[in-house]
Amino acid sequence: MHDLIIENIDNKYTFPEIRFLANEGKCIIEGISFVEYVFEFYEPLIEWIKNYFNEHHKKNLKFILKLKYYNISSLKMLVNILNMLNDYKNNGHNITIEWHYNSYNLDLIEDIK
Repeated sequence: MHDLIIENIDNKYTFPEIRFLANEGKCIIEGISFVEYVFEFYEPLIEWIKNYFNEHHKKNLKFILKLKYYNISSLKMLVNILNMLNDYKNNGHNITIEWHYNSYNLDLIEDIK
């Protein structure tokens, strides 16, 4: 299985950096997600996760969110991903989710709750 890497080299874009690393069992979404075509951006991430669990039934997965900002459309896709991960966890997969945020960002803190 291949890694999924989407880089945002100069931080001028409105999509987050993606590092989904199959051998490490780690998925990282970092930066800002102000994606206009949210389904087109996030659908490959969802497919990667599905393929990961099809190929690695017993392997752990660590899902790390380090988003400074996201729009409502991105939040909806993130919720879909988190719900999917919850379903996998309920079916016996070992999944850890880390959501990193700045304590001054009250909107992000409210979304996490």
